Amino acid sequence: MHVGGIILKFELTILLVLVNVAVYGYTSFVGGDFLNTNIKVLEKFGQVNLYVIVYGTYWQLFTAMFVHVNLPHLILNMFFLLIFGLRAEELFKGEEFLFIYLASGLAGNLLTLLLPPLTISAGASGAMFGTFGASIIYMR
Repeated sequence: MHVGGIILKFELTILLVLVNVAVYGYTSFVGGDFLNTNIKVLEKFGQVNLYVIVYGTYWQLFTAMFVHVNLPHLILNMFFLLIFGLRAEELFKGEEFLFIYLASGLAGNLLTLLLPPLTISAGASGAMFGTFGASIIYMR
């Protein structure tokens, strides 16, 4: 990414943070509360195991990676995404980093299906920690 003639090396991490923040802004607006995501919004855009298993809302396995339960959840996840993502971008090519991030988030959400059917999950934690794990493995 070029900004005023300066090349920014860590464009994907910043882009992912911006997408997460934008999704939180949207879900806050739709739900009418900036501090906490409305339960109806979480049921629609987060991952509800029952909906995925019984009703086939498989897209929730992906969208849940970008939805956060409340403002502190978003802030902490984005803080750690910056730490782990910036490091991962030093180690991997852009497309490798993005694949690791999205595949890790999807894998985490698939594993969440092992929890009770009424479980609602949301957040970037699976993607983040998968990125962290891949970075550790690569460095060893």
